[in-house]
Amino acid sequence: MREINLDRLRTLVAIADLGSFAEAARVLHLAPPTISLHIADLEERVGAALLSRKRGQVRPTTIGETLIERARRLLADAEQALQDVQRQVQGLAGRVRLGASTGAIAHLLPQALEVLGQDHPGIDVQVEVLTSQETLTRLNEGTLDVGLVALPQSPMARLSVQPWRRDPVMAFLPADWRCPARITPEWLAAQKLILNDSGTRLSHLTLEWFATGGQRP
Repeated sequence: MREINLDRLRTLVAIADLGSFAEAARVLHLAPPTISLHIADLEERVGAALLSRKRGQVRPTTIGETLIERARRLLADAEQALQDVQRQVQGLAGRVRLGASTGAIAHLLPQALEVLGQDHPGIDVQVEVLTSQETLTRLNEGTLDVGLVALPQSPMARLSVQPWRRDPVMAFLPADWRCPARITPEWLAAQKLILNDSGTRLSHLTLEWFATGGQRP
């Protein structure tokens, strides 16, 4: 079955709005014979007259009015689809899949996502809680678009890593502990500790710091 071309529907709507083949040709920047060909093609496809020509006036027939009503919606939907795609191409709309650790989601993302939502409300950010290694793996597989990871990381050929910010690694201690002026790996390793999940990059960095003092808590 032959499909109806949007250009022909656009021609039909223009004639209905302007009341003239010649005026529609001028507005659409088409030759008058092309306008006539578009309407003839539509009428052949539908099997009925779409326009009536009486006393120099062009008006839609009953069947023409039905098709014009549907054509307006189709043309509007097509235009909206193009605008939506263009906004995605420009990075102004669409879905972004982001992977990050619990710490980043709790302390860094809320403010950043609030600003992003105000500036670009058309962007839908879907956040997943992952370790740095899981995030890198998913990025490499193409199932994530952006990831927040702890550095340093081993280079990966298909990924671009850009430093975003530098944050200190902090230990939270009870207020009644008598702490030295400078916390050392030796002193902290002698305390009762709750450490991060051993599979996280932060855990590796923490253990590396303890190792500088010959400690392995």
